[in-house]
Amino acid sequence: MSDQQAILKELTELKQLVLSQALFQKPILTFQEAASYIDLSPSYLYKLTCKGEIPFYKPQGKKIFMRREDLENWLLRHRNKTTDELSQEAATHVTLASKKKK
Repeated sequence: MSDQQAILKELTELKQLVLSQALFQKPILTFQEAASYIDLSPSYLYKLTCKGEIPFYKPQGKKIFMRREDLENWLLRHRNKTTDELSQEAATHVTLASKKKK
């Protein structure tokens, strides 16, 4: 590979990196940007919009837009508790149950 090809490859990679970083700054994303941001295929994301499982906006009835904050909230909606958190809840439940019996 020549020096020019190597430089061109590096520039292309840098351009892609800059474009991907721009997604983290935009509050409103196009449909394609949203799919890229949450790492889903556009067809699966479209299926989620059709089923009403993900929030989206259609200001003119055609193009789909999404708020980055809505996407992040959707991604984080079903948090699994850690083993420590579950143990603490169980201990609290046992303590409260034993106090009620007295």
